[in-house]
Amino acid sequence: MMDKFELLFDLYCFDGASRKEKRRGAFWATLNILKSFAKRSDIKLRVIDSSSRNFYEIREILKEFNLSQYLYDYSKTSFLLTYPRYKTKNTIGLKRHFWKLLDSIARRIVVGLSIRGSSSLPVCYFTTGKFKPISTHKKCVRCAYVWDMIPFVVPHLIEKGRHVYLNEIIHNPDQFDIYFTDSESAKTDLSRVANIDVSRIHVAYLGSSEQSSSEIVNDYEVLSRYGLRKDSYAFCVSAYEIRKNFERLIEAFICGAKRAKRDVKLLIIGSGQDKLKESLRLLCCSGKLLEEDLDRYILLLGYVPSKDMDVIERNALFVAYVSLYEGFGLPVLDAMKKGIPVLTSNVSSLPEVAGDAGLMVDPYSTEDIARGVFNLLESAQLRESLKNRGIVRARLFSWENCTDSVVQKVESYLMKERVE
Repeated sequence: MMDKFELLFDLYCFDGASRKEKRRGAFWATLNILKSFAKRSDIKLRVIDSSSRNFYEIREILKEFNLSQYLYDYSKTSFLLTYPRYKTKNTIGLKRHFWKLLDSIARRIVVGLSIRGSSSLPVCYFTTGKFKPISTHKKCVRCAYVWDMIPFVVPHLIEKGRHVYLNEIIHNPDQFDIYFTDSESAKTDLSRVANIDVSRIHVAYLGSSEQSSSEIVNDYEVLSRYGLRKDSYAFCVSAYEIRKNFERLIEAFICGAKRAKRDVKLLIIGSGQDKLKESLRLLCCSGKLLEEDLDRYILLLGYVPSKDMDVIERNALFVAYVSLYEGFGLPVLDAMKKGIPVLTSNVSSLPEVAGDAGLMVDPYSTEDIARGVFNLLESAQLRESLKNRGIVRARLFSWENCTDSVVQKVESYLMKERVE
């Protein structure tokens, strides 16, 4: 099949990706989109990195996922920006200081990214999650995949300084020709906040994550290590953020478990739990929570290796994800695909993803969340129904469909440009 265009896939968003415990949802979503593009025979794929990170570090990450053959050292600029950084990490003494100075100078002199293709094909520049000024030649179609507009829709739910890269879109929406979002909810937010015509924004739904371990493990041994038994716990997976609503979820879970008179635990899995511990300490001091209840019903696990995570998932009663705002909500889709009953929020994109396969609750109401927890603990029939509906609904979402949407819109744009 003849290539339709050359796709330059920018890994600018791969912050901290060399450390496995730092790989969050945006990393896995970007990686899976990239892997899906790599499977296509109708485009010429090149992977670039417009950041000032070490070129060699990016190459090692791609090697881990058998994608290094697509890495394209597209200009001398990338070498100038990354080689001093590489030398800084691999020299000592005065030489180290020399390369550190050179690295600092290079990053101040070389500003922005100039996109050039490597063939006569039309070029499509594609970036996800983070954005920066770029210049392109006339054949280039500039595409941005925007996860959400959190800092502008719910600014009170994020820490200051987060998501500053979205300013590039807010202040210069014409920087990109085509925008993609992961939900109709995110599309509406992007159009309203950045004043972009909806005809320039297209929904390309994500697929489920593919992080499962291939290692064969003994379920009993893994569960015993964490002090767990099959069907004796629910779980939530997310790094700590205010909008993830952990405090209400924890308070509601304790309430629901007490009503059901069940000896069960809620596992909180993810990074940043020092902040959560401090928040829970304050709730205990205020009298809203009791320390003995936290000890009995809540288990903060932090980072869990994928081989252990597989065991925890398949032996859980349900997953709880009652976020106050999401652009998509990958944990919900992941759980449905794996046949895990889902308790989730009735706001933002989450009803769009879960459909009738999730038990919806008001994330701002502790009482409503507690009612959902109680119903799931009490009714095996409800859990089985949600499990079956979730498996069916998850089939509607795939990475192939996601990249199909991107390729179709880019091709349509190129054809329109030729006509004009």
